Amino acid sequence: MTRFCSKCGKKAGKDEYICDECGEKIIDLSNDKSDNKEEKKDFAYDALKILTVIALIIMILVSAAAVLGRYYNVSKNRELKVFEQTAGVRILKDIDYNEIDIHGEKLKILSKKEEYMSKLKETDKYVQKNIKDNISSIEGDKLVKYTGDAYNRYDTLLNEIYSSIVSNMGEEEASKLRDDERKWIVYKENKSTESMESDEYSDSENKWVYFDYLAVYTRQRCYELIERYMY
Repeated sequence: MTRFCSKCGKKAGKDEYICDECGEKIIDLSNDKSDNKEEKKDFAYDALKILTVIALIIMILVSAAAVLGRYYNVSKNRELKVFEQTAGVRILKDIDYNEIDIHGEKLKILSKKEEYMSKLKETDKYVQKNIKDNISSIEGDKLVKYTGDAYNRYDTLLNEIYSSIVSNMGEEEASKLRDDERKWIVYKENKSTESMESDEYSDSENKWVYFDYLAVYTRQRCYELIERYMY
């Protein structure tokens, strides 16, 4: 074991602790080396702990990034699938663009007035064609079938128009329209009966004439309600 002065380097005896020349503390070389080894061990251990912690943090970050990446991909795939499905639903397109596609033609969605006016004109075409196509082959009682069918079609459409109008009215306005409708029904029945009973028609003609007039008055009422109350 070597002992010496840490300042002047003079060797010291076993029992010397202070240098007699410079007054500096005597150190033990073997103890110093041992201390250095312990310090190195401590440093290495601390460094290992720090590296281990850093490695764990990196692993956690990598795992989190992987999870977030999977979640992002799943989310984007779900959004893409929803978008593709939505794009394939034709009714959504029709609502968004306010158009309908019929046999390649783009048509604007109709207002209520246009919608029912279109239905009424279609009924007109049907009734006109139906009676004209069969008028030469039908007489008397057989004509009742066609005039009766015409009346029923106009009456069904009138009820639809009336219901649509009333559903969009306030109670007071709707009440007035109901009264007006009741009066019109009485008027329609009376006028049709009067026309049927006039001298110019024979008994065999009375039935189809009655339905014919009912159809005429009902058709006129359809146009009247559409023009007056629909927009």
